[in-house]
Amino acid sequence: MLLGIEKVRIVPGITATNPLDLYYVPYTHSLIGSMLWSIAAGIAYYLLRKADGTAAAIVGAAVFSHWVLDWLVHRPDLPLYDDTFKVGLGLWN
Repeated sequence: MLLGIEKVRIVPGITATNPLDLYYVPYTHSLIGSMLWSIAAGIAYYLLRKADGTAAAIVGAAVFSHWVLDWLVHRPDLPLYDDTFKVGLGLWN
């Protein structure tokens, strides 16, 4: 977002607790993007720490859990792929 690749805007009242409208976030908040980030984190941990596969899988799962938690609380603004079919349960409301 700071580099202008992804887009966010402030829309007062869009949710009960947060004024941010994440209207274009395909790299950091999409399901496919989150899977790729999780795999990259697991591989990086495996290579940098010379860890076993189990520990690397746990790191990958921990990174992916961010998307699952976002899915619970975000309004439907999380794309499954690129900028399409947005999901979210909206518990922030």
